[in-house]
Amino acid sequence: MIVRMARIAVIGPRELLLPVLAAIERQSLLQIDRKSKPGRLGELEPALGRVNLDQDSLALRLHYEELRHKIETLLACLPPNGNDREYYLDNEAAARFLAEVVDRHLSDLQRLMEEKEKLVRAQKELAASRDFLAAISPLLVGESKNPLLEHLGVSIRDPKALEELKERLEEQSGLPMAIATVGGPDGELVGVISAEREVAAMIRKNLSRNLVLEHELPPELAGLSVTGKIAALAGKEAENKARQEKLTTELADFSRRWQGIYRQTHAWLAVRLSLLAAFASVYQSRMCFFIFGWITKEAVAGFREKLTAEFAGKVTVEEKEIMEQELARVPTVLRNPAYFQPFEIFSRLLPMPGYAAFDLTPYIGLFFPLFFGMMLGDIGYGFIAAGLGLSLVFRKKSGETARDAGKILVVCGAYAMFFGLLYGELLGNLGAARLGLEPLLISRHEAILPSFYFALAAGLVHISLALLLGGLSARRKGEPKEAAFKFISIIFILLAALFAATWLFPTGALWQKPLLAGLGLVIPALFITGGLLAPLEAIKHLGNVISYARIMAIGLTSVLLAHVANHLAGMAGSIWLGILLGTLLHGFNLLLGIFAPTIHALRLHFVEFFSKTMDSGGHEFSPLGEKKTR
Repeated sequence: MIVRMARIAVIGPRELLLPVLAAIERQSLLQIDRKSKPGRLGELEPALGRVNLDQDSLALRLHYEELRHKIETLLACLPPNGNDREYYLDNEAAARFLAEVVDRHLSDLQRLMEEKEKLVRAQKELAASRDFLAAISPLLVGESKNPLLEHLGVSIRDPKALEELKERLEEQSGLPMAIATVGGPDGELVGVISAEREVAAMIRKNLSRNLVLEHELPPELAGLSVTGKIAALAGKEAENKARQEKLTTELADFSRRWQGIYRQTHAWLAVRLSLLAAFASVYQSRMCFFIFGWITKEAVAGFREKLTAEFAGKVTVEEKEIMEQELARVPTVLRNPAYFQPFEIFSRLLPMPGYAAFDLTPYIGLFFPLFFGMMLGDIGYGFIAAGLGLSLVFRKKSGETARDAGKILVVCGAYAMFFGLLYGELLGNLGAARLGLEPLLISRHEAILPSFYFALAAGLVHISLALLLGGLSARRKGEPKEAAFKFISIIFILLAALFAATWLFPTGALWQKPLLAGLGLVIPALFITGGLLAPLEAIKHLGNVISYARIMAIGLTSVLLAHVANHLAGMAGSIWLGILLGTLLHGFNLLLGIFAPTIHALRLHFVEFFSKTMDSGGHEFSPLGEKKTR
């Protein structure tokens, strides 16, 4: 349901404006009306109307926004420390202090982060070099016996090109060339090219980068043996790791000392910026201020009492009449009883209804499970669906939306069990065959026409209710012609339905002429209230009623599939195979039985029902200081 709202004015001395805004923010009950203007008070002006005040407020807002951005950048550099304790600080003084030190802190943190990133990259390079040397060390056993030779360690990207590489190097150097290779640490081919220093320089210059990557080592390792190089690299890795640990400790120490203060100041800045934004919607004279806003009707008394007590009666709260031209600006608050509240997950898929319209959530809560039950209509399937819903409701890890969906499934399962009793169905015809279950109303797989008429009757009620609500909503908005058209459309479809029903009864012909006369009187009224296309629109409503036949069709499909599952299970020839086959087929039918009724019941609401009554001109209630939780 849509909660009743009130329009109020908060009036007080000009010097109390910011404290009052802060008090309003703490209560989180009032949405400031940014479009309201005081009437018959020509001396009032916007609080930011004076040039100096505007400049001061703008400068303060820019300063706070810049500081908040710097704090957000700084917090992104800090590791979480799990410290959520509140600091008892003067937040304004803390903001002034942090504004002076935040640049230095940011510079220090960025330097530490950059150094840490360089160390991480260097650690990867050192590890790769060490693994590479360990792989080629068997190929360099005799490297120290000939000091005139230089050894080039290479990674060969394409092993198939090894012979081509060898031929190219021999052609360039004019000397026979040997390349010793072995499998690398990552599965690639690594090797060593040994040559005189002059030839090695030429080879290094002409190596094909597409085939071979020379593995370069730190220059300070040039004079060491392979074993010495590996040891030196391991030592560098240890130094690198120690430095990384030291940097991590420094970041953790900084985070422990400063993160809580920065987070608390960041939250305070968000509040101050929201107050400064609200400041622009306030009017004031030389001595007092006026704040206009929206609040729920039930919260007015408590809001007034708290402001009066906090400011010793210096602040007054006056309730204003909501004028007809202001209805479009009134924010909408949806609040439903516990039974209907879960169904808001469907109504929130649509735009927010206008304040003068209707909250359609209760109507979804009434008709959605009804249509679902009419389509599924089986005691066994309904029981399983309700059990699945309960598992969602009581599952600890379920979120709010999942729990709401579970509650809806429980209600729909209960309706399915109720209609299962009316239809005499328990896992199709299994209940009738094994337990002697008899239908209390009709057997829908035998009485197809009565099921069809029953579905059309439900559609007639649903469409008529939609037109009734649409007409009432139009009348609230001051659109009497639109309201009259919808009311007359209800009369038209009821007369048309009664005229169609006369063909089903032997004495129905006696009523045909009076009903035709009634239709003859209604059609001109449709032209007058709805225009030239009004009768076509009314006939469209009849088509919408006929579309409710899908309730019968989907229900009939479900029961026939259940009968097929039972029949095939009975033909299996083995009790265990029959149980397995029946379980699989009934499980498939249950999946369809939950999915299809959900989709089609929602379609009957979103397309047929909402199109006639939905007024999407509303906007959500957002009081100052509210934290969104959904």
